[in-house]
Amino acid sequence: MTSGRVVGYDEKGNPITEDWLKSQIQPSKLEQQKVDSVEASKSMSELIGKVTGSERINKEFFAYLDGKYSGVVRAPDGMDIYQNPQNYSAEQKVARYIDLLKVKSQFEAYRDARQQENTGNSKTILNEPEVLKDIQQGMETLLEDPAVSGLLASEYLQGTREILEGKRFQDDEAQYDQAYTDAVEKLRTDINAQFKADILDGGIFNGGAARGANELSILTNYNSALKAFGSVLGAAEIEKHQDVINNSYNEFYTSKIEPLLPDSSSSYTSMLLASIQNLNVPEALKLNMGMMTPIIDGKTHVDLGLDLKTSGLADKLAGIKMNPETLAELRALGVSANLAQDGLTATFLPSVIQMANSVFGAGEAEKTKRAQFTETVLQELRPLIGRLDTGMTAMDLNGALERVRLSLKMRNNPMAAYANEVTTALNGLVRGANLTGNHLMMGTYGAGTGYDLAKTQALMSLGVGYEGRGLSAGNDPQGSLRDTGTDNSALAKKIFGTEGRQWEAGLIKRYGIATLEPLSSKMADDIQAILPNSTVQKPIIDGVAHGRKAIDNIVETYATAVAKGLYGQDAEGVKQFSTNMVRMMYNMWGMNKPGGSMQKLFATATQLAQSGGYTFKGSISVEEQQKALAKMGTMFISGTRTIHGSVMLGQGSTPEGIASHVLTAAATSGHLMDFVSSKMSPAFKGSRPLSDKAILLSAGLVADHAKEVARVGLAKGGSMMGGLVDIAWLPVDIFTFVQGLKAGRLDTAEKIFHGIIIGTDIGVAVDGAISLTRALVPAAILKASRFATLFMGTSGAIMASLGAAFNLVNAMALVGLAIWQNFKTEQAFDRAGDRLDENLLKYTNNTTNDYLQEFPFAPIWSGKKGEEEAWQKHLDSMYKHDITPFDWAAVRDANRKRFEAAA
Repeated sequence: MTSGRVVGYDEKGNPITEDWLKSQIQPSKLEQQKVDSVEASKSMSELIGKVTGSERINKEFFAYLDGKYSGVVRAPDGMDIYQNPQNYSAEQKVARYIDLLKVKSQFEAYRDARQQENTGNSKTILNEPEVLKDIQQGMETLLEDPAVSGLLASEYLQGTREILEGKRFQDDEAQYDQAYTDAVEKLRTDINAQFKADILDGGIFNGGAARGANELSILTNYNSALKAFGSVLGAAEIEKHQDVINNSYNEFYTSKIEPLLPDSSSSYTSMLLASIQNLNVPEALKLNMGMMTPIIDGKTHVDLGLDLKTSGLADKLAGIKMNPETLAELRALGVSANLAQDGLTATFLPSVIQMANSVFGAGEAEKTKRAQFTETVLQELRPLIGRLDTGMTAMDLNGALERVRLSLKMRNNPMAAYANEVTTALNGLVRGANLTGNHLMMGTYGAGTGYDLAKTQALMSLGVGYEGRGLSAGNDPQGSLRDTGTDNSALAKKIFGTEGRQWEAGLIKRYGIATLEPLSSKMADDIQAILPNSTVQKPIIDGVAHGRKAIDNIVETYATAVAKGLYGQDAEGVKQFSTNMVRMMYNMWGMNKPGGSMQKLFATATQLAQSGGYTFKGSISVEEQQKALAKMGTMFISGTRTIHGSVMLGQGSTPEGIASHVLTAAATSGHLMDFVSSKMSPAFKGSRPLSDKAILLSAGLVADHAKEVARVGLAKGGSMMGGLVDIAWLPVDIFTFVQGLKAGRLDTAEKIFHGIIIGTDIGVAVDGAISLTRALVPAAILKASRFATLFMGTSGAIMASLGAAFNLVNAMALVGLAIWQNFKTEQAFDRAGDRLDENLLKYTNNTTNDYLQEFPFAPIWSGKKGEEEAWQKHLDSMYKHDITPFDWAAVRDANRKRFEAAA
């Protein structure tokens, strides 16, 4: 358990590491699947294709889009928005995309007008290839940005819904003729037909399976498609079919997804790990979690600047009596009877024993060496402690330790080969005694009782451990003895157990955390007094305990909510039932194995509820209590399984955020439970129906409150449940979505994507109305969003559909520039060219007025062949090189790498 970063200790005091916790989490087969971006975007891409497939509708949509973004503050002129898209908002990038569409149509209209014969103003635009290339490359570069394609996809869905509802966005009423009405109705019919085929008839599930797609890709496709259909069709249409939607989803989820989820024990461990990793404490504390001694200015040890001088330490220790337990321990070691059996020996014995175990191990074969080491160290320590009362310099101590080392070798002592180990141990013991005697023991003397031996031993072990860590870090050159070829700081790491928190583990096994924590706190206060200008932080001795406490709070909150839903105002009933439910849920956590289904879990929970002594006589019958325990316990455990991978991925999750998602997942799993239990024979025959509604309502209110707490906390802290994007979270997503539609809470496309659950599912905690894009576009969100690849580059079919949509729009019709055809004078053309050049320069760094040449019209008598030759001459005269070269390929390649790295 000691490889990797220590985060706490087990019940026996052994250190637990982050890596060990991770090793206890069974990998989810679902999480190991790779999303096929083509399959995952199939339905939504087809839908986008439908809503972008009509030029008449696209003209209307462009008017909607142009009006909506007219007030957006534009990005600075120039090419930086293409080169550094991360520095601009999604709205700014879409606004530039709209401006490029306009300038493209403006340029094409200007070009066509310049090519008209008999105006006297006909010109070839020599840099036309470059201008068109730069406009097109600019649009495609922006569209490859998931922020842009995501936002445009969202706008298309929202705009389409408003168009279907009869809203109009173009100024020209002549556009709204019968052909336009027919186009709208055809679009409505096509969308409804696809909705029926994909969602109601199970086409996404059945078709995906038939194509050999994995479950992760199928569910991603289904999740994005359902929300897209909801945003276009509206709440009323979805509500009509909610039972079909629920049942088809339940069937697929319980039969195909649940067997791929991890066991519930792994879910608990993942929550524990996430809670530990995301404790709201300074980073220095996280890095030094599991330590027993204070952290000073972010480091584990600093020179306290203390003189090596105590006041009557030897006398204080002599006044302590060796208790029977310590005497028995001393005799069991096998040391000689010559070793003094007094308070000084008793006080230092636990520290020296721990050093002996570190040097020689705890095996029986090394018992003699451990005894010899312990005896030698304690004998040599006694005169050094006496000298502390008269005072020593660091050089004095260094010299005294060197004489001990040489003496051991000259006397052919059994410890001669371990002279460096002995003197390194003495170095830490003397310095620890100095710290303890001067500060840690202050205030611990009890009149009439003296110094308590166990507390003194613990304080001394803390002091020695602290100073030993300093020697291990090489922070005291004068105290770091060196023999030829031996690095004493490396030796100190072994003796003082600084690797893997072995020193701390030894103390915990001997004294327990409850005894050590107040002493560690006192040590931090004492050191703060010594170093008033430094920041002294009390360590997190056991992060595992903190994590378990966070989970306890979640479980207790849920159990209380269920109890209140069951017992109402019966306070005693609420108290007893919630206590029983907490106990039962903890027993259930280890019962679900990999591949287990909710049916199996429910059956196990039913047996446990009926036989585990979790009920009592009161206002609710025993059978009803058992039913509630089985169902609600299954819901909760199922909820933790559902978010297993999500919590594991979370990098900014807070305990409140985790609580929010666990509670909401548990409450929403009631839909799955209803589906499962309806397929099983009643387990509780003869009992009247339990009011699940009251219980679920109470649990739901608790979940809502937790969501609100998480939302506020996340907003204030600037963090988010960035990892809550695992597809196994989908039951909550789907059911919350359909529930919200039925309740009338999701009346607009914006509101459909409102709420902490749907928001965090794709990586963002929301605070106010959002749309699909706002859950997709921020760079921080993209790092975790499973949807990012659907909008990215050529692999994102959605992006391709969007690009094709705008290519359908006739440039002249887009912004009504047909009037340019009526320009008759060079002056009018020049003014139009100036306006065009102003925009081209802003968006593509190009101009045209300096690159004009007489258009080569063919003589009237030359016929068709002459016209073809003139047109070819026109084409040949255009520049084959760029006047203002810009490396679009490099820019797009760099951007793709940036987006892919983020996703």
